[in-house]
Amino acid sequence: MGPIQGAKTPAPGGGYNAKAPTSANNLVNVWVGPDDGSEVGKYFCHGHTLRTYLLYKYSVFSGKDIDTVLQDEYIKRSADDMRVEDVLAWTGPPRTGEWFSPSSAAVSTGFHAFVTCHTARVVSPQFQTGKVDPKTTKVSTKNGKGNAVAEKTLEEVCRVYGPAYEIFRWRKKIE
Repeated sequence: MGPIQGAKTPAPGGGYNAKAPTSANNLVNVWVGPDDGSEVGKYFCHGHTLRTYLLYKYSVFSGKDIDTVLQDEYIKRSADDMRVEDVLAWTGPPRTGEWFSPSSAAVSTGFHAFVTCHTARVVSPQFQTGKVDPKTTKVSTKNGKGNAVAEKTLEEVCRVYGPAYEIFRWRKKIE
């Protein structure tokens, strides 16, 4: 991900929407939080997980935008190949609204393929008999813009977003 490019438009609820490029030069929708209040309300999970808030002060929208980032910049890994710093992605039906891609084609056509709705970063993967142990694996997560970053067990995050997630590893660490 890179710095914001082009126009900035006011966002409902504060801050502004803009576009930022992936490493493959695909532009994705991003949100920059308002320049007031605490840091907690200025970004959400993808800004934390991808570290785009730390680097550029934005969060990538859920849905087609975060899916584009994962496709362009990450490689999907198998369920038993989890490492520190890997990205975990949970999916759900596409929708419009806060944190989701504006005017998603999937929503407007009624096509309901699942899209990424939450991400977290692996802090401490733990295994039991060769499988990821959700009770002891730790992840760093930020649930919405109103909550602080927290270290939780994978099991705790799965209680909120469901038991099915995918594992992604940053391409630059592999290549």
